[in-house]
Amino acid sequence: MVRRTPPIEEKLGQDWAKKARDLTRNTDARLWARAVSYLYRKETKASFAIEHEEITPAREERFVAALANSSTLDSQSLLAEDRLTELQNLIVDPRYAEKGFREEQNYVGQSLPNYRKKVHYVCPPSLLLPTLMAGLRTFRNRSAAVPPAVRAAIVSFGFVYMHPFCDGNGRIHRLLLHESLSIDGYTDPGVVLPLSAPMLRDSSAYDRVLETVSKVVNERVRYRLENDGHLVLEEWRAAEGAWRYPDFTPHVEYVLDVIEAVVTQDLPEELDFLRKADDAVAAIQQIVDLPDRKMNLLLSLLMQTQGRLSSHKRTGLFAELTDAEIVRIEGAFADHFGPPAAV
Repeated sequence: MVRRTPPIEEKLGQDWAKKARDLTRNTDARLWARAVSYLYRKETKASFAIEHEEITPAREERFVAALANSSTLDSQSLLAEDRLTELQNLIVDPRYAEKGFREEQNYVGQSLPNYRKKVHYVCPPSLLLPTLMAGLRTFRNRSAAVPPAVRAAIVSFGFVYMHPFCDGNGRIHRLLLHESLSIDGYTDPGVVLPLSAPMLRDSSAYDRVLETVSKVVNERVRYRLENDGHLVLEEWRAAEGAWRYPDFTPHVEYVLDVIEAVVTQDLPEELDFLRKADDAVAAIQQIVDLPDRKMNLLLSLLMQTQGRLSSHKRTGLFAELTDAEIVRIEGAFADHFGPPAAV
């Protein structure tokens, strides 16, 4: 269920999809090609960071590839068990790759300092998963007339509440946002909006949305935690309605807010940053024609130190540059990113 609240009606009246397309289409093609690669990696890192998961280079590459394939999917395969299982296998540690939807009970929680577990959300029992996932697929297949952002919110959050795997659900949930929007033509092929960035930036707002359903479920179930951390459901029938028919109104409002933040803030800022970086590199190359590896390292250090290269870094990494060249390089950087930090 999604109620047509004034915030939803107002935000659906804003064509953020068109604004995003205009922004990308009005960007220089070469810059946009670099921006796409940058945004894939930013989205990947932010999605893993939300889960407090360490991302290895191999896992990063696999998730980036999954994002890049978003526009090649069809609606029928979006929520298919074999495809979702393949995604789960791609993004988790191979030791925890699964062969299909879980057959055991799981929950979302955290370890407390006294070694006790705090349960944030009790997931539906595995015996409900076949009909729950079938219901979500049915919704997707019958909702062509529903606005893409609304469909994406329901598909994405519907999946995460079902939690059909023991690991990787959160990252797949956010990937489904991209895939659903892409299939519905909300973004141009190959374009990824960094939706996880505002989620990570305001994680408390993200948590509050998730709690609108998890709180209802937790109030209706009875369970016990075994010493090994396994959760045993003792009574769950009273929560079945909350799992089957959640009120997704807050989730739709939230996703529309996230899309607005990305289109009006994150995406313009990323494009502006890349323009400045390109211009700074061109200016620095007029001073000294550094090899690509050295140029990338120099730019990274200047970013980290707000435009001033320390004497230690000069002698250790750029001993071949003169003091006069360093001063001019810092000046060229400042022309595009602002004056160096005060000593």
